[in-house]
Amino acid sequence: MTHSIRRNLPETPPDPRGSAVTIGNFDGVHRGHARIMETLRTESTHPKTRSVVITFDPHPLRILKPDLDLKEITPLSEKARLLFRSGIDEVIALTFTREFAAQTAEEFFRLLLRPPLSLKTLVIGYDFHFGRHKSGGFDLIASLGKNHGVSVHMVPPFEVGGHPVSSRRIRELLRQAQVGEANALLGHNYLLLGHLTSGRGRGKTLGFPTANLELAFPTLLPSGVYAVRAEFERQHAPGVMALGPRPTFEDHEHSVEIHLLDTPHDPSLKARETFRVEVLDWLRENRKFPGPEALIQQIKKDIEKARGVFSEKK
Repeated sequence: MTHSIRRNLPETPPDPRGSAVTIGNFDGVHRGHARIMETLRTESTHPKTRSVVITFDPHPLRILKPDLDLKEITPLSEKARLLFRSGIDEVIALTFTREFAAQTAEEFFRLLLRPPLSLKTLVIGYDFHFGRHKSGGFDLIASLGKNHGVSVHMVPPFEVGGHPVSSRRIRELLRQAQVGEANALLGHNYLLLGHLTSGRGRGKTLGFPTANLELAFPTLLPSGVYAVRAEFERQHAPGVMALGPRPTFEDHEHSVEIHLLDTPHDPSLKARETFRVEVLDWLRENRKFPGPEALIQQIKKDIEKARGVFSEKK
């Protein structure tokens, strides 16, 4: 079944049953978000209503704090894919602007009450606020719900290691290349999306041909070497990814190169071929070697280390 993202409320078809709704950024669609989706699905069955996720594009912090240089965990398309995979009926990505942010909590709540959503149930995370200056906390939302016959449910934090799982926490782990820990909080593997592009052919010369990617979405990961699993043309292949400059060759251009293991380099792959790359773990920092031979020996070690990661992840 194909799902599409609704980009505004008017293009969302009305449903006479009404809607169970949750609202948030849901960056990463992590394990804490999964609890919210589970609650939303449960509450949408009593009475039977459709389940709707309202999120925002761009991320509100890009508008409200443009100097923050926010890098998100997931692009909108991947966020929607994960939300639909969790069993949600509709995903609506509202355009976030300063005018939108200026709405009061009451004004936004009234929008939800009207068709096409006809709000019946609202599910929110423990730290959720909406409306101007984040004035709509749980107490106000619960009061609005009571006044309008809407059932309001707050989902408590989902904790790992004694601390709530949050998008901010996961972003920081990824910035530190702690990919295994980040994936454990996400509940799925961190993903890179990119298009095949032409490279300099150095990998082939060294005996390790690579697929060179142009990323479609900025990555949070620092330069380094990673164990990955790539998906392209309905194929899946483990690989080793080098992210960043190539210091051994005095090449300071940032690049993304993947050597696919146990998969012959396919010359039929065309430029712009789409790759989905799951990042499984960090292998080592990106450093300069005395020459090509030393680099070749290190790549062999990287491949063996990556094979250990793949065997653990099976």
